[in-house]
Amino acid sequence: LSSAFCKTNNFDKAVDVAKACAEGLEKSNDYIFYLNALLNYASILVETFTKNELHENVLIDTAYDIYKFLETESKGLNIELGAMAYWGLGYIKKIKGNFNEAENYYLRALDIYKKIGDEYNIQIINANLDELDELRVVNIDSYV
Repeated sequence: LSSAFCKTNNFDKAVDVAKACAEGLEKSNDYIFYLNALLNYASILVETFTKNELHENVLIDTAYDIYKFLETESKGLNIELGAMAYWGLGYIKKIKGNFNEAENYYLRALDIYKKIGDEYNIQIINANLDELDELRVVNIDSYV
């Protein structure tokens, strides 16, 4: 439901629904389901940050904290969830202009996707890495 609100640019509602879902599942018996709800919440926060003209830092900072939590909590539970956390951390670092840190997170995600044979996400992460290379060139050119 939160994704539907996000796709219709109703970002406040999307954030509220995703947060409520994660909070509602926090005490559930299915910890991986709860972690996936947190992943969705973080993704909605990032989407809201990038699409909303206000660029409220609290959104991206909260998403970062969630991805860091997922990075830790997914170990030994769900390798793909860990890859998605690294991907999200890389994306946030890219947004903030920390291209080397973004690359490190993307490479960690890529390593996991290669281990599990997820060709689709390997292609997407490789495209993100290519984009980082392009952004580095643009940054260097802007200083020359």
